[in-house]
Amino acid sequence: MNREGDLDDDGLTNEEELELGTEVHSSDTDDDGLDDGKEVDEYGTNPLDADTDDDGIRDSLEIDGPTNATVPDTDDDGLEDGPEVNEHDTDPMDPDSDGDGLEDGPEVHEYGTDPNEADTDGDGLDDAAEVHEHDTDPLEADTDGDGLNDGTEVELGTAPTSPFDVVAAVLFVVVVPGIVLYWKYGGAIAGRLSSGFQPAASDVGARTGGDDRNGASPTPESDGTTTTQILTDEDRVLKLLREHDGPMPQKSLTEETGWSASKVSRLLSNMEEEGEITKITIGRENVVKLGDDGPQTPFRDDE
Repeated sequence: MNREGDLDDDGLTNEEELELGTEVHSSDTDDDGLDDGKEVDEYGTNPLDADTDDDGIRDSLEIDGPTNATVPDTDDDGLEDGPEVNEHDTDPMDPDSDGDGLEDGPEVHEYGTDPNEADTDGDGLDDAAEVHEHDTDPLEADTDGDGLNDGTEVELGTAPTSPFDVVAAVLFVVVVPGIVLYWKYGGAIAGRLSSGFQPAASDVGARTGGDDRNGASPTPESDGTTTTQILTDEDRVLKLLREHDGPMPQKSLTEETGWSASKVSRLLSNMEEEGEITKITIGRENVVKLGDDGPQTPFRDDE
């Protein structure tokens, strides 16, 4: 055998192959896809080992790809290139694949967080911020279990590691003002509730559909159409008395108008002074009739 020759045409002389231990009759002794001569002279890889750096990726794949065939952890993040590519789906060329401030290796081996998700627990805080700034659990959205997630607590200024500050905030915002208000006004409110109170006449009118002072009432026109004319309270009383065609109990007026009894009594007293109506007391009941000199048309003259 010619020691200076190259039987397998791999770029190494027969003598070099004998010294290295490679096959003189095989151009790729370790069957990694790279000729022995190139492994020795160009790549610096071991022609007797298909995976020179033992990172789980064959030399030829690393030579063709971005990673270093002689360094098991190309980006020096604590994860070897093979596991980054084959297990964790992280970037073997970027030590912090998700850009959250924690390198891929510590996320996998130390914190148990997802190296491909910046906010593993979805609480609004990046994993690195939870670990290095807030001392919260990057795997638990609500570290202190107070019902507010960690990100919300940081925004509000409460402590995401203590449930008591939220309780204190509720007491300060809700309970304390309530106590102060009761202390200032509670007696007066309780007195009104115990003694009862009459709603305003306008409220009664609004609930029952009645008028307060002025109301709208449709009146027929000569051409058969209906129009709306504004009636005063006095006009409405006179209209009801005419429609009743005779004396009318004051109680019935109260029911028909939907006004309060006090409003009806006050209004009738004023109308009696004006001579528009006359009130007659029969037993315990007041009866109302048109005054002798009262107007005989449905509406007052000044309308």
